[in-house]
Amino acid sequence: MSELWPYRLTRELDELRAKDRYRSLKTYSGIDFGSNDYLGFAIDGELKEAALRNFKQIHLSASASASRLLPGHHTEHLEAEKVFARFVGTESALLFNSGFDANTALLTTLPTRHDLILFDERSHASIYDGVRSSLAKSKRFQHNSAEDLARLLAAKDDSEQIFVVLESLYSMDGDVAALKEIGNVAEKANAVLMVDEAHGTGVLGTKGEGLVKNAMERNERIISVHTCGKALGAAGAFVCGTKTVIDYLVNKARPFIFTTALPPIVPLQIIAAIEKLERNGAQLVTQLRERSSKVRHELHRSLCTWNILEGETPIVSIIIGSDANALTVSQQLREIGFEIPAIRPPSVPEGSSRLRMNISLRHSEEQLRTVVAAIVQAEREAT
Repeated sequence: MSELWPYRLTRELDELRAKDRYRSLKTYSGIDFGSNDYLGFAIDGELKEAALRNFKQIHLSASASASRLLPGHHTEHLEAEKVFARFVGTESALLFNSGFDANTALLTTLPTRHDLILFDERSHASIYDGVRSSLAKSKRFQHNSAEDLARLLAAKDDSEQIFVVLESLYSMDGDVAALKEIGNVAEKANAVLMVDEAHGTGVLGTKGEGLVKNAMERNERIISVHTCGKALGAAGAFVCGTKTVIDYLVNKARPFIFTTALPPIVPLQIIAAIEKLERNGAQLVTQLRERSSKVRHELHRSLCTWNILEGETPIVSIIIGSDANALTVSQQLREIGFEIPAIRPPSVPEGSSRLRMNISLRHSEEQLRTVVAAIVQAEREAT
């Protein structure tokens, strides 16, 4: 049996290469259209200076060095949770080290073996992994379909509690959840609604607070997850809900209990980002939506064979088809200074490999015009 190791790994890596699905770590030097820094906060000098200034003034440690239930808990973590809960309109919030940790914590802690999880088929890998690790039964419903969710609920078994899980903004297609319709179906079934706002935070809502606050009435059966390493330009993620839910996670969620807390400078970064959204969020969200719609319109008008998925969000998906062609085009664009990653299965369905271009307020109007022209030219050369 020992002869299988490590040849099994080598064989699987070779199979990935043969399918044009082998991945490797790269550094990027061109104009970045691949990151999730939608508002440009990651490079915002004002935000960095504010966080560093506060960090130096209060003489914090560079590392939390322990779990939050041990000496790793700092007042900065608590303050960020209060600020964020107020911003998104929930009773409480709990800061996790990442969105992946937050989703894993929710799905492995709250549903029991007597419960049922119904989740959107295009959910993020962290939701899939959380569902697989949960003791609860699970079923997928068709993407963004309140009708299919209602069908599954009508056929439900004797589960004690139902959890409905979806995203507010889907990261591969750039489409927004039919949250009111799905939420209404979930409410009629007395289900708990879990909404991953990873890409919606800073992008959706009046000031970037996400979709839930404006689309749904506040109630104890709604839990949302907001990551801070995308539009907020920091790190970590919040689970937001009632105080009871948050207290339960503090006591029961293994991804929270058994991990070293984020360094205290991170909650300071988050607080600075939220304060900026509270001041300027409405203007920034509108500007980002208008810029994204303009780019999508120009590509839709100019491209002949590649498909542009509709929407107004900053995630612009350009469907090319084959894995090899998507990789080739991405490399060609990289060689002329544009970093637009090729997204391939299993991240997207078979036959829908694509360029995923993320629009950001860090991009100038000239950069946007130039990248559109480069993509149009790449299509012409490919056909």
